[in-house]
Amino acid sequence: MWKDGFSNGRTALLAAWITIIVIFFVSFLVNDRRNTSSAHINLDISKSLNTTCDPKTKKLPSYCSLRPPPPIPVASEPQAELSLYEIRICNGLGIAYIHIFKNGGTTINGLLKKFCKVSTGKKLTGFASYNRDSRVASLEDICSQYLCFTFWRDPVNRYFSSYHEVMRRYDRGIYKMNKESIQQILLPGNATMTQKVASFEKFLNLVENSKLNDPHIRLQKNYLINPKSGNTVYPGLAVFELRRLFSVLPTLLCGAHDRCHPCTPCPYDDEWEGTSSRSRDDEKYRLEQYLLEEDDVGSHILTRVASFYREDYCYFGIPRHPELKGECNDGLD
Repeated sequence: MWKDGFSNGRTALLAAWITIIVIFFVSFLVNDRRNTSSAHINLDISKSLNTTCDPKTKKLPSYCSLRPPPPIPVASEPQAELSLYEIRICNGLGIAYIHIFKNGGTTINGLLKKFCKVSTGKKLTGFASYNRDSRVASLEDICSQYLCFTFWRDPVNRYFSSYHEVMRRYDRGIYKMNKESIQQILLPGNATMTQKVASFEKFLNLVENSKLNDPHIRLQKNYLINPKSGNTVYPGLAVFELRRLFSVLPTLLCGAHDRCHPCTPCPYDDEWEGTSSRSRDDEKYRLEQYLLEEDDVGSHILTRVASFYREDYCYFGIPRHPELKGECNDGLD
């Protein structure tokens, strides 16, 4: 009997070891697949660098020596030919940032400008399509070679910021177009909350009725869509939540630097983050009469704003706003 028990115990032990080995092997394969199927730029910050590495023995990825595509001829009506966009390319790192207005662009551009200069010794290359004098290029061409990335922001939160931005520009005479429509909702500096909410709602009426077409209030997905085909500019586009900016951007930039300059430490400086941002607390920038929070307006207004940006919630898979009614039929896979 004891022999049977011993035999059964040995069989159980052997089965356990086999199970452990199988689990380890499968885990290895899964991790290896993840590493090989990730974006062509390693987004992980290296914890350590080989201080004795020889650059000559390191085969650098081809994107480290990419040059930006030449500008293409500007059409007489470029916005009808191209998606409205603004993009910044860091040559020598193989990365390109697509600027979605009101999604931290001032901060991100500032950080990219500093990092690219220190990392590669080169300036950012810029393309834009919002006026006839702009340098333009095909986003599809750029994003098929470079790692294109951008950030999404909760659409309702972004709309409140967009309202302030657009009204500030009209109030200070920066914008001249559609002046008649906006004139009636401009506010004095000492406006009451009732006046502020009324102006906000009238502004929303203009947006909903397509009487105000401004890039700051444009759907975020439309910055990434080819207006002719309706397709995303490039399937490998990396999109991150804006709230993760200061964790994602250093990781992305240092990962790119480590791949293209493997023998030098990442030059990212956390102190840049404070000097590159533009805050609503900046007295030179803000106008109090156009600053509102979600709690300042009624739920019926929030429902209208959320509904206007429904496509953004669905396209990016953004967590639904409490006032957004209905369901999404599609998302960004």
